[in-house]
Amino acid sequence: MNSKSIGNYFEANSKFFKEEQISILRNAMTDAPDSKYDIVRTTKLRSPAAMTAIAIFFPGFEKFFLGETGKGLLKLFTLGGFGIWAVIDWFKTSGHTKSYNYNKVAHIL
Repeated sequence: MNSKSIGNYFEANSKFFKEEQISILRNAMTDAPDSKYDIVRTTKLRSPAAMTAIAIFFPGFEKFFLGETGKGLLKLFTLGGFGIWAVIDWFKTSGHTKSYNYNKVAHIL
């Protein structure tokens, strides 16, 4: 893949990844065939801001969106871990979402 396409991709999608993840993905994309880039480019990524909003207003549902069904059910049945778990997740959901996006793209590459 050419570096301009990769640069454009990360310019548009940098908010979906942590800084250290971007450099790792950039190197992996450089070595990957063009067909992989096309798949990565069309992959839907989760918005950290949207997931945080869901965590605040609908505690537990963000876990389902991030593929953690068991934790989502537990969080729903305990009313957000009696409120404690819900408040903690307000601050951690953005990082979890970025890790989810990274794993999704890294799996493709």
